[in-house]
Amino acid sequence: MQSEPVGRTLSAAHRIERPGDAHRLNLMIDPRSEEPTDAEKWSDSDYDATWASGLARALSVLPEQALYEDLRKLQRDNRRIEWLRDLERVLDGQLDEGAADGLRRLIEVIDRERDELRAGHAGESGPGGDASAAELLRAAIERISGLAGKDPVAVDVISPLPLADRDHVAGVGDLLAGEMIGDFGGFLQADLRRSDFALGYESVLAWAPDGLAACDLPRATVDAAVAAARESKPEDWHEVRRGETSGSDLPWRARLRLAQFLLRGMRALLRR
Repeated sequence: MQSEPVGRTLSAAHRIERPGDAHRLNLMIDPRSEEPTDAEKWSDSDYDATWASGLARALSVLPEQALYEDLRKLQRDNRRIEWLRDLERVLDGQLDEGAADGLRRLIEVIDRERDELRAGHAGESGPGGDASAAELLRAAIERISGLAGKDPVAVDVISPLPLADRDHVAGVGDLLAGEMIGDFGGFLQADLRRSDFALGYESVLAWAPDGLAACDLPRATVDAAVAAARESKPEDWHEVRRGETSGSDLPWRARLRLAQFLLRGMRALLRR
């Protein structure tokens, strides 16, 4: 439900200094990984949606939509940064010194007016005195477009979706055990928590071979890391899997906890 969850973590990571030759991979864990498999029925005029199904649909859309918007903005900024670099390469050596002087003065004006709008908080420092005209043009466009200080961001997603495809199940919902009562079903029974924890571990192992290789790591390093993670796996997911558990499958003690939870929820609503 957080607004711009990916953007917030990227901003926090950007404030942490890193060596100039280091590369950062931002890993997003999306445990639900909802797919719009039943979207067609919601555009069917003959579909008679119930209040409960509409509420469930809305609650599932909200977090996924926030992630989608964050990733869309990230992809947009990555592409714009790439275009700026291409523009700098095309114009390198094509602009004369007069253009460089004009661009340098424009950057000074932009920086001064920007700092005034920010109540005196200084932004990005200007380009060095030996910057070429193409570099100055790029710096000016970065400031105008809001790309100043931004670098291309690499993002990958760890998701149970590959496991759903591998096991030929309808969706991630058939793999998750604790998605009852708003994804808090794991509080009802320890076996549900064990199942989802093991599912998360298995999802990481499914991502690691190709995901680590995409970071330009040597294949021997990737294989060693995956082997070490597999050997340290606390338990096999297929042995503790409870993904298709429903309320009727819970023991009576867990059902009693669920009933108590629902009763407290009703009391809270009535007090309002």
